[in-house]
Amino acid sequence: MPMPDVSVVVPSFNDGHLIDRCLASILGQSQQPLEVIVVDDGSTDRAALAGLEEARVRFPTVRFVRQGNAGPSAARNRGLAEASGRWIAFVDADDELTPDSLEIRRQRAEQEPQADAVYCAVTFIEPDGRSYGSNYRTQSERFANDLIGARGGVPGFLWAYLIRTDLVRAVGGLNETLTIMEDYDLLGRLGLAGAWIVGDARQGYIQHRRLGSLARGSAWRQIRGALVFLGEARRRRYFSRANLFSRYARVPRAGLKVWLLYGLKTLRFRKIGGG
Repeated sequence: MPMPDVSVVVPSFNDGHLIDRCLASILGQSQQPLEVIVVDDGSTDRAALAGLEEARVRFPTVRFVRQGNAGPSAARNRGLAEASGRWIAFVDADDELTPDSLEIRRQRAEQEPQADAVYCAVTFIEPDGRSYGSNYRTQSERFANDLIGARGGVPGFLWAYLIRTDLVRAVGGLNETLTIMEDYDLLGRLGLAGAWIVGDARQGYIQHRRLGSLARGSAWRQIRGALVFLGEARRRRYFSRANLFSRYARVPRAGLKVWLLYGLKTLRFRKIGGG
């Protein structure tokens, strides 16, 4: 049974050669979305561009949009502008959905009519094949910003959510000045807007971690981007004072974790903008 009110946006930058798995997982859903929109954010890699062209042929129902390189937030915002569904979900081009991901979240939205956003559990797969699951709350509640990304809290990853499209637009979409934690920033604004969220314990999203997608370039860039976001969070008062302080305190540890997990490659890798 199709879901005529769900739009799925897939931002892509130099990962078009990996997008088949993503699109197959979306189009293979137990309940099909209204539309799937792929936004190529000015890819330059030949293999990635070839992969996108092949995907156009293999998935003729998918709408492909191309823009000049402007970053992941701009790509998602372009998809948001193109979307016509009442609900919107974002899926990274190198990730995938579980077969009933959209059905799980859309059903919960129907069960909780006051819901503005519904999130699912997430499975993370490391480059060496190790995997582990998330542990989030499953309550139906008003969004509490201090819980974003916290242990036993709510996901800080935008792609775990199905959100009312009009609400994402009302709070201004993604902040295009941020290159790290832009999803935290959007969720923070949803919280300030008084959004009602619902969690579901079932796995709905699979993130395949790669050097570029995880570290966005390097451990140092991870730290610098987090500090920029926290400055914005402080200005907008997303978090309580104590919670903001604890987030500042965790930044060096997070950068160190990236370096320890992925080694010296994270110091040398340089991402050429975008996605």
